[in-house]
Amino acid sequence: ESPYNPVLRQSDENARIQRSGHADFIDIGNDNWYCVYLCGRANEGKYTTLGRETALDKVNWTDDDWCIISNGKPSENASVPYSGKQSFIKDKTYDLGSGILKEFEFVRNPDHGLISFDNGMKLIPCKGELNEIDCKNTYVHRESELSYTAEVDLEFTPNESEHAGLVCYYSTATYIRLSVKKGMIELVLNKGKGEEKVSELTFTESKVIFKVDVEGQKRSFYAFVNGKWVRAGQIYPCTFLCDEGVPDDPKRHTGTMVGIYACGAGDMPSQACFNTFIIKYKKGE
Repeated sequence: ESPYNPVLRQSDENARIQRSGHADFIDIGNDNWYCVYLCGRANEGKYTTLGRETALDKVNWTDDDWCIISNGKPSENASVPYSGKQSFIKDKTYDLGSGILKEFEFVRNPDHGLISFDNGMKLIPCKGELNEIDCKNTYVHRESELSYTAEVDLEFTPNESEHAGLVCYYSTATYIRLSVKKGMIELVLNKGKGEEKVSELTFTESKVIFKVDVEGQKRSFYAFVNGKWVRAGQIYPCTFLCDEGVPDDPKRHTGTMVGIYACGAGDMPSQACFNTFIIKYKKGE
């Protein structure tokens, strides 16, 4: 057993990088070793919104041939073993009508009979609600930073029970949705105890743009109607969208996702059409 154990552990509860572990070693040659491991970035206290992330740190060898990863705890900044140039572009505009995208996922096995691509991504509302596993038309993009904006346009004329729109989704137990419903736009959250309506706006049009602005634990929701942005509401803190935020649901590690959905179908469902999804991450993250 190594006399330097633990070779990697976060002992500072106020550090930005937490939950380090489950590591693999990589030998890139010339006695250069690196360690790939899982971790989580803290979001306003002892909460992680982004789920388990992957980190990379240098492995240092002692004179007696034992290893220590970095200086024994996760590094907030580390050099990458790559000699070329690499750019990572996170901000992106997605054409939802171009087919199922690799950067998105359905939270349940999709019913392809409810999905079509013709001048946009068309979702026929599925049966069930977002807090039920029957809700298959939930199509989301993983959040990769703590602060960002996401925007999507929607054309939808719902029947009585249907709704569709933008969703910040962790699970069937915890999410926030900004939705078009018959005659209204509504902002609804679920903290693990069922849905709660936050606000409601009268809406009789068929086209709308939805936006969420995320700053750490604060999420502000907007609708572009009648030529201007209207704030539907602000929710703070959103600890229920974190891995640790719901004590009754302890096995959480996926992080929060943002995307679109359509559900609540009756006997004669309509069709929700989404065209463009825009995500922009804020500087300094």
